[in-house]
Amino acid sequence: MGIITRRGDKGFTFLFQKKLRKDDKRIEAIGTVDELSSFLGVAKSLLSEEKKELIENIQKDLLIIGEALAKEHLTKEKISFIKERINWLEKEIEDRERKLKINKFVLPGENFLSAWFNIVRAITRRLERKVVALRKKNEYILIYLNRLSDFLFLYAQEFQNSKDGKVGI
Repeated sequence: MGIITRRGDKGFTFLFQKKLRKDDKRIEAIGTVDELSSFLGVAKSLLSEEKKELIENIQKDLLIIGEALAKEHLTKEKISFIKERINWLEKEIEDRERKLKINKFVLPGENFLSAWFNIVRAITRRLERKVVALRKKNEYILIYLNRLSDFLFLYAQEFQNSKDGKVGI
């Protein structure tokens, strides 16, 4: 199968044999999942192996979320998996909050990785808004995305004053 289908040239795409406009809210949300994963990929390419694995696991979570948005539902197994990942994110958030002790507003941009993770956090918030706009039963996806944006905020703060955040480009 070739990559050129010649079916999307007039502003439409097909999702499970259903013809949708490319500006359909569901297509917008799925595209934002892809964008988020791509931006995470840039960050992942600059990290240590241990941190790369953490980001790659989040990218795998996003594949499941993208699939759920495409199919408009989560299976019981996927709900269970997402709940586990929410619990993992909450533990990571609590651990980082204790370590960082943030007590003031922080402007993004102290270094490249901190700024990049703030961009990724902002894309996550946009994705969350797009999922809300779908007005479907996406409760666990919304919880996951909300926790992910909190996690990414704290991850950005870890790099804020770190020598690890300086990247020679």
